[in-house]
Amino acid sequence: MSQVNTRLHIRVASHDVWKRFKKQDLSEYGIEDLSEIDADSYVIDESSFYDIEDIVRIISKVLGKDGIVIADLTDLNIDPFTECYFYLGERVRKTSLFYFYLGKRVRKASFSEGYSKPDLRCMAYETDIENIDKWLNYAKFQTSEQEQQVMSSCGIVEINGNYKEIKKNITGLPSTAYLRETSMNNRAEVIEKSLIGEEVYFVEAADEYDPFRLEVFSELGSLGYLDSYTGETIMPLMKSKRLDYTARITALVKPSERNKHAKSSIVGIGIDARICGNPVPPKTSVPHIER
Repeated sequence: MSQVNTRLHIRVASHDVWKRFKKQDLSEYGIEDLSEIDADSYVIDESSFYDIEDIVRIISKVLGKDGIVIADLTDLNIDPFTECYFYLGERVRKTSLFYFYLGKRVRKASFSEGYSKPDLRCMAYETDIENIDKWLNYAKFQTSEQEQQVMSSCGIVEINGNYKEIKKNITGLPSTAYLRETSMNNRAEVIEKSLIGEEVYFVEAADEYDPFRLEVFSELGSLGYLDSYTGETIMPLMKSKRLDYTARITALVKPSERNKHAKSSIVGIGIDARICGNPVPPKTSVPHIER
């Protein structure tokens, strides 16, 4: 009975990339004809081949900057022993406990090169190879700017050291997103002059506790922060420059309208968001309105 488990995930920037594998025979590794794939990803969740490094290097050369590869091998006969390989568009990297490819070339790497040191012996049990973002987050890999560009084209963004899958559809946004910390940093003065229907925009404001935090601004200044769920939904799309949106104040209780015991204003934001194929520059201002 085999005591080796090998996992592999290939992600392409577009389905046309698979056609490059037409003349690449990987059947000896148990991999089907990739040129026939009509999906963003090809995943092997359970296999027993040992030649994982060769496979990642072959695939990375075909992908170039149009795809990424992650792979790992766990050998239960050796305590257990885990190798990881990944290619993220620059080079193939390896650790003696790990491999990946993110878009430029396959790289060899070890945790002594500046990576964190989780217990990779648990990699096969605590990660799902289908979730590239969670796989990368588990090992806390650091990536280059070029790798991040390739990853973004494949639907993965890096946000303040965290990797996040870009959603293909915007779902679950609240009809009104209520802001946090509206009473801090002189925001009460801005909110007192604000108007229902006034347009606002978002600015990245991540900290160590909330990597997806977005600050909301009107033309007068900061109003507060979006809730964590809305920020986590919107931030990856903003980071990948795929988000086109219009946001307005739809609920408003100013400081002067609250009772003397209330410390914070109430500001609710309505968001009309769309995913775009072409890059969308970040908003840095909103139209002026007469008050």
